[in-house]
Amino acid sequence: MTATTPSTRFDRAASKRAQLLDTLTFLYHQRQRPISPIELEAETGFTKEQTVEILRVCRERGQVFIVGRGLYAPVVQHAPPRAISLTMLHDGSAKIEIGDELLSLGPLEYRTLTRLVGGIASETAMLAAEGNTATKLSAMAASAHRNDELLKRMAELLAAVAPKGQRGKQPKSASQPGAIY
Repeated sequence: MTATTPSTRFDRAASKRAQLLDTLTFLYHQRQRPISPIELEAETGFTKEQTVEILRVCRERGQVFIVGRGLYAPVVQHAPPRAISLTMLHDGSAKIEIGDELLSLGPLEYRTLTRLVGGIASETAMLAAEGNTATKLSAMAASAHRNDELLKRMAELLAAVAPKGQRGKQPKSASQPGAIY
């Protein structure tokens, strides 16, 4: 019988967690749906208690999320961003370097790529502007409504303080003789 040290227990737990995560990811992509703990138990051979505990730990670490009652899916994790550089050459071609990879584009390929990326950027900017426009329009409508309410209230107050003979009469406009403005 070998003695188990805390580090070997930790290694074993980490490898079980990695095995369960790999199985969950594989099944999720293969079946195109969330996976239940029972399915994971059948695939990994872990007990129900082990599976539930590992899923709890993975959920706390942000590696797994609950889709529904008793259904799990892996969290999509992207690789860390890499450095990107663009070098334009005198003949109109371009070199795009992403991390350690180099992509050489001819003039036509580069123009096509810029149109694609520019179209996406333009669409994103337009959607953002539309969102801002809608927000501004709703704020303007609310302001106009408040102004209408204030004007009505001012007209009521003016009517209440007007001399008795002037109540209900329209004020003289600037085009009428005798109007004082």
